[in-house]
Amino acid sequence: METLEICGIEVEIERKKIKNLRMYVHPPYGNVTISAPLKMSDETIIRFVTSKIDWIEKHQSKFQKQK
Repeated sequence: METLEICGIEVEIERKKIKNLRMYVHPPYGNVTISAPLKMSDETIIRFVTSKIDWIEKHQSKFQKQK
């Protein structure tokens, strides 16, 4: 598993034998993980996460309010 920092958010990337990219924001701290196809480039993953940054931040703030 590798880790990238994208827009100030630490993202764990796990490459698997899958077809589509999947993103998860885990409670209680809002950790972000990505399941990506084996041959998908880092650039494509970064572009995807950047496009979803508002969604990620919304869910992370929701988890912080629950504490």
